[in-house]
Amino acid sequence: MSVAVGDPVSVLSRSSGTWHRDGVIVKILVEATTVEGEQPMPAGAVKVIYDGTKSAKWVPPEAFGEEIREADFQIGDGVSVFVRSKGLWISDGFVEQVLEEAATVDEVSMPAGAIKVIYQNKEYAKWIPPELFGDEVKVLRSYVPENVDELVYSVPSALGAEKPAAAAADEDDAYIVSKVAGAARAVGGRYVRAGVHNERPKYKNGSGGIIFFDFWWKMNVKDDILQWCYEVKTATGEELPCGTWNCTRFYNKSGSHPPVEVKKTPPA
Repeated sequence: MSVAVGDPVSVLSRSSGTWHRDGVIVKILVEATTVEGEQPMPAGAVKVIYDGTKSAKWVPPEAFGEEIREADFQIGDGVSVFVRSKGLWISDGFVEQVLEEAATVDEVSMPAGAIKVIYQNKEYAKWIPPELFGDEVKVLRSYVPENVDELVYSVPSALGAEKPAAAAADEDDAYIVSKVAGAARAVGGRYVRAGVHNERPKYKNGSGGIIFFDFWWKMNVKDDILQWCYEVKTATGEELPCGTWNCTRFYNKSGSHPPVEVKKTPPA
């Protein structure tokens, strides 16, 4: 079982003997050390949070499979779906069906455990067999890698939002979005740093609009990371890009939404 920080996992609670599906890996030890309570742990051990973020524990590599396992899927789970034709992950998917036994679906043979996912504004669907889980579909989970021991977590449920408990807005890290027109006008105005998502700052304006990072920098009219209306697909760096942001093809079907401009601004 290969692991990385942020991976969704199912976690066994020894006290109750039940598996929790909402686990997230938040730390991986590079070298052997002692952890909380002077507990020795080998290199490769992972720290997981689970049970609605109320519980956490360390799991050594030899217990992988017995105490943590790769996340499974249930109907309604929010997922990211890999679109081969575009070479991109689309983060607005959800599981519509799970096969309990092997069957022929849409003229294709699928094994037990295969899932049907709906994605890209509910316009597309496809079946994915278990052997492609991880390569073509991932459960949506949220995490914050920094200060993991001090932060309060909130793991999303199916189609839910995200986030640890929001930190106070950072007025010194601010941007202005201008030249906004039409139904997308809620994205305009001053944005300040209001949290973290995918190891990048997340920004929010007074109208509820957000700017966030999910494979590239994106902007939405509301606090919903599963959709977005403006983007800079070439921007994958640490800092929010300034300059021109284009409206997405799906949001701009009418052609009435011109690009917007983003610039860094001093604090108010």
